[in-house]
Amino acid sequence: PARIPFTNVSGPLTRVSYQHVVQNAANSRSALVPTLDERRGDLSGRAAVIRDPLTGEPFLGNAIPADRIVPQAASLLALYPEPTGMTSTGAIFERQLLTESTTDRFQLDVSQTKGRDQFTGSIMFLRGVTDSVNLFDSLDSSRQSASEASGAWGRRLSTRTSMRMSYQFVNSQAELTPFFANRSNVSGDAGISGNAQDPLNWGPPTLVFPDFVGLTDGLHRLTTRRSHTFGVETQRRKGNHNVTFGGDARLYFVGQLTHPDPRGTLSFTGAATGDAFADFLLGIPTTSAIARGNLDSHVRGGTYDAYVNDDYRIAPGLTLNAGVRWEYESPYLERHGRLANLDIAPDFSAAALVVGNNPEGAVTGTSYPKSLVHADRRGFQPRLGIAWRPWLDSSLVIKASYGVYRNLGVYQSIGMLLAQQPPFSTAFSLENSPATPLTLANPFPESRLGRTTFAVDPHYKPAVLQSWQATVQRDWPASLTVVAAYFGDRGANLTQAFLPNTVAPGAGAPCVDCPSGFTYLTSGGTSTRHAVQVVLRRRLHAGLSASMTYTIAKAIDNAASLSNTSVAPGSLSVAQNWLDLEAERGPSSFDQRHLVSADVQYTTGVGATGGTLVDGLWGRLYKDWTVTAQLNTGSGLPQTPLAFVPVPGTGVVGIRPSLTGQPIVLVMNVAGFVE
Repeated sequence: PARIPFTNVSGPLTRVSYQHVVQNAANSRSALVPTLDERRGDLSGRAAVIRDPLTGEPFLGNAIPADRIVPQAASLLALYPEPTGMTSTGAIFERQLLTESTTDRFQLDVSQTKGRDQFTGSIMFLRGVTDSVNLFDSLDSSRQSASEASGAWGRRLSTRTSMRMSYQFVNSQAELTPFFANRSNVSGDAGISGNAQDPLNWGPPTLVFPDFVGLTDGLHRLTTRRSHTFGVETQRRKGNHNVTFGGDARLYFVGQLTHPDPRGTLSFTGAATGDAFADFLLGIPTTSAIARGNLDSHVRGGTYDAYVNDDYRIAPGLTLNAGVRWEYESPYLERHGRLANLDIAPDFSAAALVVGNNPEGAVTGTSYPKSLVHADRRGFQPRLGIAWRPWLDSSLVIKASYGVYRNLGVYQSIGMLLAQQPPFSTAFSLENSPATPLTLANPFPESRLGRTTFAVDPHYKPAVLQSWQATVQRDWPASLTVVAAYFGDRGANLTQAFLPNTVAPGAGAPCVDCPSGFTYLTSGGTSTRHAVQVVLRRRLHAGLSASMTYTIAKAIDNAASLSNTSVAPGSLSVAQNWLDLEAERGPSSFDQRHLVSADVQYTTGVGATGGTLVDGLWGRLYKDWTVTAQLNTGSGLPQTPLAFVPVPGTGVVGIRPSLTGQPIVLVMNVAGFVE
């Protein structure tokens, strides 16, 4: 208790804590890198024939003349480490990646009870520094600070009713400074134009290869977050009912000082010569993408909820828990209305920019909200649970539940992406072609600047999950418990992404003037998962506890991005055919049909027969040891092969192949049917 002489002799209960944590971590990483001969243009070890894009004829001995290697490629190659060994797949480099972090945290908590009232409060300050070394020996530094203050007041209104009100304020700031920032203008010194050249964004462009590790470095980012949270809750007991109802309001403010991709991304696939690295040496990227501008973005939004729940003890051995929750997340606004989306015709035949400070669609004539995304306020989520012990003298317990759950948090990342689109930023993603030739010296032509790379369905909705389960549990002799359970899930409004007006490689575009080259986000995906689980558990007895779990499950969806709680271009799985999103249905990326998990723990010196009363030297040596073991084994996860080729008409690389390359064999079975 806080006691101030002559002033306060019975102050609030006070707790002060300070924590200083230093962590050093090292892990080994290996990656494929070009050999010294390959860097000089000697690609004679490659099986593919490498052709001169100027003549169409093969290079003699698959060797590129030294005078044909562009200076930009030679400059960027200097950043690649030399190989430390060879494997069957090529030259390999291995390095210990080091990370050092230091965190200081101070917290003060107070609480005071006076009569029917209880007051609690807390303040916290945090400061952290993290320095990490990547594969290219670049040291990136991250600095973060945070402060938090909260308070709550609770009052017992009567013997059966109580109320609690709370408030919390959080303010945090994080800054990432990459190695080359304010140190070396890698792109400018290499002779690469069109990308950011300011000191904070100095560094190399991102290089992507199908067979070598890509060259990359961090991006400067300064992010400030503030939030206010208000909550109120009331509990009332009446008879066998225990009713709880209340609500919360959370207001978020996010400021970000960064460019999404200021130095640009260049992909090399071998489209020009038949070999990706040869394309790089000759300075011919297959695709390029860049996004910079609107350095300073400030978005705001909020989440709100209200709920009521009744815990009803119907009878001894029978309990019903029923309630409903309403949740709403507002689409985010930008302080100056600097949000940009596309107003698109229903058949994607036409599109026009629409901005937050003038949200009138030129194509459809629609009046959009300033957030450019319509709000979805229908977030009602019923919850129901029941627990039943049929015989009070038996350990048999049966439970079942059903609930609807809503995915919150996705609108914030969508708001940040819309704040980084033209006309408020410089952005495009395109493929090398005679109409837009790309070179390593000029991979970001000024004539293509201002193309939208991301758009979202204005009726985008947060994902919703229906979940139900049933379990049966019973104790067995020898301290054993067995549990059999069934779990079912059904998802809706899941995130789907596609590239409008694209065609298969080699096919002609049916609509040359239709808008393309951007990723479109919608929420029409669905998913299902069913699982049966059996658990055999030995409760702690004589120092030994163990459990074994077997799960058989099946998960299917048509939205490979369904697990996204936030949206980032690199995390979206783009549909193969934008006109048939249902064709995306297949096993989920986390679909594991069979899984067995076992764990065991033994603690010495537990129980009268286990040595808990043993003293002397043997007791000191034997007691207080804990030994654990764990085993997980199961069937494999689905694998999706990708061909490292561009989607025609876009700057997106990666297409699912129709064939794997393995021979197709037709076999006549004994019944006379072809398999």
